[in-house]
Amino acid sequence: MTDAAIIVAAGTGKRFESEVPKQFEKINEIELFIRSLMIFDIPQIKLLLLMVNPEMIEMSKNIVKKYDFNSGIEVAAGGGTRQESVFRGLKYLEKYEINKVIIHDAARPLFKSEDASCLLNFVKTGEGAVVVSNIRNTIYEVNCDRIINVPDRNLFLNAETPQAFIYKEIFEAHKREVTNEIYNNTDDTQIYLKNGFKMNLYKISYNNLKITHKEDLFVAEALLNKRESGRKNDR
Repeated sequence: MTDAAIIVAAGTGKRFESEVPKQFEKINEIELFIRSLMIFDIPQIKLLLLMVNPEMIEMSKNIVKKYDFNSGIEVAAGGGTRQESVFRGLKYLEKYEINKVIIHDAARPLFKSEDASCLLNFVKTGEGAVVVSNIRNTIYEVNCDRIINVPDRNLFLNAETPQAFIYKEIFEAHKREVTNEIYNNTDDTQIYLKNGFKMNLYKISYNNLKITHKEDLFVAEALLNKRESGRKNDR
């Protein structure tokens, strides 16, 4: 059996306000989705599955060919929602003998490869692992545009990706949601927990930025440059 990663890049990026979906934009001359694939090109993961808009499959394959990867890469058609894209990815992997699977959003290109390796170690039967970070701002609970409570932010965490699972468990959990005609999940941990499993927290302290708006590209580029500069200074 082997481990795999599903990179979700099928969104249209409406909030990004660009003719080109945001996953095809570049940070330091490398496409966003390529950077996310590179994160998981590690010895533990033998197969990388990229889920894209059906109209972008050939374009994506041609871009992938320009780069060298140690892991095998396959490109498949995503769905109209994130949940559908992940489900299609899990179904696509049925033909392989997959043990653990990591699910990641292509819009988060700053996650570190070394943490991807560690994340897999937190996964075992009945228990997945999710990347989280502390909430830095005060948060409000609102109702009808009125603040009704100011909860203790220390009781909450930011939910991020990647998230990792035993493949058969997360696939069965997704299938139950489809059987029950529940299609509005925005998070795989949410689906996994509803089906009686547990999640281990993998807390990070660096910025695992999700690219949502165009200005986020400049922030991501600055963060990557700072990270690379730090590595050079450590040598």
